[in-house]
Amino acid sequence: MKSKKARGLFSRLPRKVKLAITGTCAALIIIAIVVGVPVIQSKLNKTTYLTASQLTEIVNVSKLSTAEYRYNGIADKYNDKGEAEYHVYYESTISASYDMDAITFDIDEEAKTITPHLPEPEIGDPSIDTTALDYLPKKPNANLKDVISICKADALAEVTSAGGILYTANQNMRRTMEALLVPVTEKTGYSLVWPDDESSRQNDAADDQSEEQEEDGSYE
Repeated sequence: MKSKKARGLFSRLPRKVKLAITGTCAALIIIAIVVGVPVIQSKLNKTTYLTASQLTEIVNVSKLSTAEYRYNGIADKYNDKGEAEYHVYYESTISASYDMDAITFDIDEEAKTITPHLPEPEIGDPSIDTTALDYLPKKPNANLKDVISICKADALAEVTSAGGILYTANQNMRRTMEALLVPVTEKTGYSLVWPDDESSRQNDAADDQSEEQEEDGSYE
């Protein structure tokens, strides 16, 4: 039996319905700290300077899931003539993860800064809730394997193009990295900066210089 919400979706909702992104950052930070602190302490006992290889080893905890995206949508099944045979409402969950081995670091000894460079997050295979499927028209001649396939393709295309899961995964991973490297920054006096923070500062500095040139008439 379909839920009341599912039964009424085709008449009341637009073609695509996006739900909230749920970040799993809090639990991941706790895991990162538990795993990372003993390693960090052992690595820093005999040194007060840092190398990129040390940081890579410290944060190497394999793949880490950082965002979970719950997405509801309506997928279309087309025949060989390009005609829609039926439409299916579905509910899905998609996760994003990072390959921790692929994270690199730039260390500025003079400025005492650590700049992490994150790889692109990997989008997992969507999970489709088969108990929530609903069709228009009702009871089409649909193969469940085909239905799941088109729903997965639709969900993956939508969340990737929207970019929401990528942004949330990136923000959660940043918070996880910051928590994981707290013992490093506190012990050595380094600070953690992100590439876009540096770009923003450079742009601000360039704007300030342009304004000064305009004010003294030296800007051409």
